[in-house]
Amino acid sequence: MNNWDVLPAPEKGDLTQEALYAAIGEALTEWEKLVGDLGEIYSILVGAPEMTPGEGPEIQNFGELGFKAQCDNLKTAAAAFFPQHPPDPKLQSIFDDLLNQCSNARHRRNDIAHGTCELVAGKGYLCLPTPYNPKKVQPDWTMAYAFSSKEILFYTNQFRQLRNLVGHLNGALYLL
Repeated sequence: MNNWDVLPAPEKGDLTQEALYAAIGEALTEWEKLVGDLGEIYSILVGAPEMTPGEGPEIQNFGELGFKAQCDNLKTAAAAFFPQHPPDPKLQSIFDDLLNQCSNARHRRNDIAHGTCELVAGKGYLCLPTPYNPKKVQPDWTMAYAFSSKEILFYTNQFRQLRNLVGHLNGALYLL
């Protein structure tokens, strides 16, 4: 199992919906910080490292994109950036791995962001997919995921680890 596979459904959910809501809020906040950190990398790759967030057309355009498009823009910017700087295959490899992990992580972020807090009889409160989503709920009511705050906090910590990797990469790129 990799860090971005769907965790098995818990035996028990949360006793209160507030605990689940708090975990969801923390996870989504950590995700948004990750996206902001990736925006900083993007600004370095396009040659605007001192640019104030939200200013300048490159950064504004990046911020208006969906996450998949942001990753595509990062790849394009990196393809232009790396050949113009001292070759460092390790740095390129770290960058490629980071984008791959972020691409996989976005699925768990979407599950958390688009799930609903539901009281499940005999289990407690769980974050579940909405029934109208045929990709996440089968006709027999088999659900693609069920998260308690424990599972959500696992992903939150994974988002934090990605942020740490982004921070190290950001520093190395800035020095180039």
